[in-house]
Amino acid sequence: MARPSLASWSRLPRTAESLRAFTHRRRRASDILCRMTVNRGELFIDSGLADDFRLQTQNLDLIPSGKQLVDVTWLDRDRLSQILNADVPDEWPPELVKDDSSPHGEGWWDWYIVKRDGRRSTLIGMAGLKGWPQVSRAVQMGCAFLPQFQKQGFGTEAVDGLTSWALRQPQIERVTANTPVGNYGAPAVLRRLGFAQVDSADPALLRFEKTRLQAQTSVLSAH
Repeated sequence: MARPSLASWSRLPRTAESLRAFTHRRRRASDILCRMTVNRGELFIDSGLADDFRLQTQNLDLIPSGKQLVDVTWLDRDRLSQILNADVPDEWPPELVKDDSSPHGEGWWDWYIVKRDGRRSTLIGMAGLKGWPQVSRAVQMGCAFLPQFQKQGFGTEAVDGLTSWALRQPQIERVTANTPVGNYGAPAVLRRLGFAQVDSADPALLRFEKTRLQAQTSVLSAH
């Protein structure tokens, strides 16, 4: 994907001190999400996915942040490498796009994007899902990649894989994505994957969505 701007995430703090505070807030949000999953259906961190669950696409493993990863700071490259069984580049983490509705990353369920490459894999980016599907029947998606792994089709592959997986979940009927006005690469990717542009409440953002019906129709058309 041309730029890591499908995401509506908060911009990542660049200092160790601010990132530790950011991670603490994010961890608290994850704890709340876990409780809400049990009590009210918020997201699906506790959906029964195995601890070693990996959503595999042609070249990538998409790894959800579960019990092992929720307490790991993004700056702890050694710990991330150990849990993900992947090399973590020195440039990690990627820069994320501002999400005004979640200034500290609240509500995002992180997925780590790992590129498979022979014996050893490499962590190349992040994806995320946000929402309360038991109520809205929808989730919002975002992603961001390290610069050296952009413009190679990995964004398209990751968004396609995670969207397809999400729309197979019984409580999700729509996946949405926001992209800043002026970013021409991301909308092209979304349209190619069957997303349709819809009205946006924020004039600075373009909003796209893909429904389960659209996904099923595209599969039937392909056959």
